[in-house]
Amino acid sequence: MGDNEGGAPKKPEVPEPLNNYGVSALLHYATANGDIEESYRLILEENASVHSLNSTRSTPLHIAAGSGFYTMVEMLLEQGAEVDRKESNEIGAYIPLHCAVKGNHIQIAELLLGHGSDPNAEDVNKMTPLHYCARMPDHDDMARLLLAKGGNPELKDENGYNASYWAQEMRNKPFLKINGIPEPESPGVEDLISLIKARKEEYSAKVGGGKKKDDGGKKKKKKKK
Repeated sequence: MGDNEGGAPKKPEVPEPLNNYGVSALLHYATANGDIEESYRLILEENASVHSLNSTRSTPLHIAAGSGFYTMVEMLLEQGAEVDRKESNEIGAYIPLHCAVKGNHIQIAELLLGHGSDPNAEDVNKMTPLHYCARMPDHDDMARLLLAKGGNPELKDENGYNASYWAQEMRNKPFLKINGIPEPESPGVEDLISLIKARKEEYSAKVGGGKKKDDGGKKKKKKKK
């Protein structure tokens, strides 16, 4: 019986980071086990939310995409799952597309892209799906798919490296031979200085080390006794 059937009171809404309880927790479990019938039942009959988050802020769609469960991904999208939701920064701030790409699940990646997923989405280190294709073997077809859907191979990660640079570092020669892939590029001296400055400013902002309040150049005078 659903939560609202038989006159049962509706569950109060809770803050987003805390909503992985009860049926929502069961939905994550069913999704991880590839149990599409139970997942669908929990959504339809028990009002389990496709937007529910676990401790790493992963949604059922992240789990299904990373596990290679195509039919599950399809069902979750049909039920309104957010296609570009990010996980927590602690584990990478990945969207479901990152999860599918890392697992080399091409059909799922194509499905996500068809539902509007961003082929240039950045994780916590500003790495795009193409960066991961460059770093992993046998991801050439995935890279071609991303390029066809608007993936930009010129984009650089937080250290100023493009995807080709990582392909060169990982000795991924097949990636470098793909049409449209540029030459490996690493940051120059000026770029490195800019990166360092940007990181210092970002750190200062996080720890509250910004500029001191402007007092108009006036200093408080000590009162004479």
